[in-house]
Amino acid sequence: MAAKKPADRKSARHPKSELFVFETDEARLELPYIENLPVAVIDAQSDAADEREAQKIMFDLLFQDQRDEYKKLTLGELADLFEEWNAKSSMALGEF
Repeated sequence: MAAKKPADRKSARHPKSELFVFETDEARLELPYIENLPVAVIDAQSDAADEREAQKIMFDLLFQDQRDEYKKLTLGELADLFEEWNAKSSMALGEF
């Protein structure tokens, strides 16, 4: 029996090779779509002492190869990144 697809899922899953791209005047970041995040991201957060530490672990994993680009973002741009990433992915952060 096939797994049921939630009725509220926004769209079909993106291919794993397709990346979400976020650009500003000074930065360009590429991330896997949320539905394609490796399970290791969730596993790494399970040992976090609190939400702040869990967020730091996630940011370190997501942006490890793009640290210089990440540091160019303003807080507003970071909020825009997460809003757009959630909107364009077939599932949202925290949905799992």
